[in-house]
Amino acid sequence: MLTNGQDANYSQFYANPLYLNPGFTGTSAAPRLVVNYRNQWPQKGNTYVNYSLSCDQYFKKMKGGDWVRSFKTAPN
Repeated sequence: MLTNGQDANYSQFYANPLYLNPGFTGTSAAPRLVVNYRNQWPQKGNTYVNYSLSCDQYFKKMKGGDWVRSFKTAPN
């Protein structure tokens, strides 16, 4: 497991519901796939690039949702 100290900073955080709050898992009737990309401050040179991928779905038998999330933050 690799961890970094930089936290992703999305300007449209509401467009990434599982990053905002994992409690939103399974809240939509259909499966949900979310892909986000952000190049933070590209004019400044040494910037951070954020990638995020999440997928969640509601399961009736489980009476709840399950999810997978992956993200990467790297200096450009």
